[in-house]
Amino acid sequence: MGMAIAGVRLRKFLTESGYVLLSMNKTKEKTLQPSDVAIAVELDLKDRTDHQLVLEKINNLEYVNYLEEI
Repeated sequence: MGMAIAGVRLRKFLTESGYVLLSMNKTKEKTLQPSDVAIAVELDLKDRTDHQLVLEKINNLEYVNYLEEI
């Protein structure tokens, strides 16, 4: 999947889920495979959202192969 498509799909998921997206940075640096894309997102979850649940939902997306919290 191309870098732009992955970013659009993730942005759409986050928006439709009601999460506030503060920033999104896409890169091919620090990836395991040349075909991989790394996307770093910053979300404002406020106090109303279970942090672990958000990570699980993102990790379960079909186009997410690896999730690391930084």
